[in-house]
Amino acid sequence: EGDAPFSGSYTALPGMLDDELLLLQLSGPRYCDVWRGKLSSSGVAWQQQVCSKVSGETVPTPRACHSAARWGHILFVFGGQCARSGQVLGQLELLHLETFCWTHGSTTGPEPKARKDASLVIDERGSRAVIFGGSDGEAYLADVHVLDLVTWCWEKVQCDPGPCPRARHVACAWGSEGMLVHGGRGECGELGDLWLLSWRKPVQRWVWEKLSDDSTVVRPRLSHAAAVLGDALLITGGQAKDRSLAEAGMFLLRTREWLSLPKLGEPVCGNGLVVLDSGVLAWTNSESTDDIETRAYAWMLPHRELWASAMGKIKNSTTASPVPVCLADAGVPAWDDMEPLSLEEVRRSADAGDPRATQALAALQHLAPEKRSQATWSMLHRMATMRGRYQYQDPASGYAVFTSTYLKKRPCCGFGCRHCPYGHANVPKVERVKVATDW
Repeated sequence: EGDAPFSGSYTALPGMLDDELLLLQLSGPRYCDVWRGKLSSSGVAWQQQVCSKVSGETVPTPRACHSAARWGHILFVFGGQCARSGQVLGQLELLHLETFCWTHGSTTGPEPKARKDASLVIDERGSRAVIFGGSDGEAYLADVHVLDLVTWCWEKVQCDPGPCPRARHVACAWGSEGMLVHGGRGECGELGDLWLLSWRKPVQRWVWEKLSDDSTVVRPRLSHAAAVLGDALLITGGQAKDRSLAEAGMFLLRTREWLSLPKLGEPVCGNGLVVLDSGVLAWTNSESTDDIETRAYAWMLPHRELWASAMGKIKNSTTASPVPVCLADAGVPAWDDMEPLSLEEVRRSADAGDPRATQALAALQHLAPEKRSQATWSMLHRMATMRGRYQYQDPASGYAVFTSTYLKKRPCCGFGCRHCPYGHANVPKVERVKVATDW
């Protein structure tokens, strides 16, 4: 009762069930610590998972700075560094997520050289695992290796020119388009460029494309977290100039522009980011083992029009206090420090004697039922704007909607926001009706 993972060098991935989070630690005093967390409106219910291994095998290998990814019911772990000896590792090990049994990866072909701080991404449609970059302990790497998950055969891919050698970067799969790589550290220091390795063609014809140079919205960084939401790449946290960051940003992959997002609750480095059915979860991820009794903390990114447009399907999300809470506590806090204005909040203001709130609610009561829904969100937008708020909560859908106060801070994003002050300048006319009906 009340058990929850402590702060540590956890790797976090989405579990096999809806809104399930999987945490894995392979180093430190809590070696081979595996947790499953089920997210709900009341918080995260944690269960520590006991794992077994195939008889006669010495798995999993204790390691840090490794790469991990989930393919269906199999968790891949590759590379890393032995905490005791400092040896850089090259083993591929697998955790079966239905039986929670560890085994080694039995493969053929030229294996990637041992490395740490590399990236491992799964091409779901092509049934491939892709490894990029990292460090062999002496030099940064920029090579690409592909593991065919049907034949379990490795292949080194020649696709130069591409990103400079780097480690501690982030990489994500962008659907059927390819692998996105951002930031990291190279010979010249922190990096902020964004690349796409297109995997639409056969492996021998893969090519790199630079999507963006360094950005002022998301400055160069390493040890950050990333996730793809539809046609957008989300970046959070990381380290720059030896300081942890709370900054977050989003890159629109079709229009190729950066957007600034609310900061995390506190600066984090080596943090995690997982897309769940109910939203995007970000959490602290300390590499320190000095205090193993420190709980892990997390924030939930509230859903808004931007995320609904990017992901295509989003369920309702409950926003909460901006103060970070322990994952074992009740509720997961909202990402930003500006909660959406709700109809209930307006009612409380009216009860407290606010004449504007009282007048606004009284006006709604005189309207016909078929007109009341639109008039309600129009009133909420007006009240939120007067109070300088960035969002309000749509009573019909539960979504948090951007106000014009917030939207004026940036150019038209092209997502057809309800209160766009630019007349939906970037939204094609044929799409305008479809977007409007969504809200």
